[in-house]
Amino acid sequence: MLPPVNSAYNALAGNSGFEIRAVTLAQSDWETAFVGDSLSRVFLTLDAGLSWAELEGLRSLDGGLLTALVEVEAGKARALFAGAGFGVFWTVDQGSGFGPWSEFGGASLPNAVVGDLDYDPIDDVLVVGTIGRGAWEVPAISTYLTIPEPATATLSSITAVRRLWASRPRSKRVAKQF
Repeated sequence: MLPPVNSAYNALAGNSGFEIRAVTLAQSDWETAFVGDSLSRVFLTLDAGLSWAELEGLRSLDGGLLTALVEVEAGKARALFAGAGFGVFWTVDQGSGFGPWSEFGGASLPNAVVGDLDYDPIDDVLVVGTIGRGAWEVPAISTYLTIPEPATATLSSITAVRRLWASRPRSKRVAKQF
């Protein structure tokens, strides 16, 4: 269990036996951070933790199991992805603040517990590691940030989302230990 962030965070989040489950920093601004807790609440700071705001709505979607957070930026738009008990969820800020949370991936990503999320900004790939359903990658992830209504976007018609393990030649299938 991680210790409380600071008094400003504790004042907003309350001190009700929760634990911090995920932390991620913005790619372009070290003062911007996101913290997710065991109650599936996500908080945002824009000033290195001096003040916090809750990005509400995830708890009603994710099954109460927030496991990972990752932020993706594309120009002035940015998105926060949350790995959870029932898949991946996202909220997008196209310059006027974060919108509502919604499921990301639709029928293309498995409805499974997400163990980890990782974003590679050089290749613009979001990697989703699930528990029991493999690892998946979503190429060109930043292109989804500019969709006019991101809350309704799905990947159901895109075939580029694939199981990483199955897509590799047998000679390259080597499990990495961390």
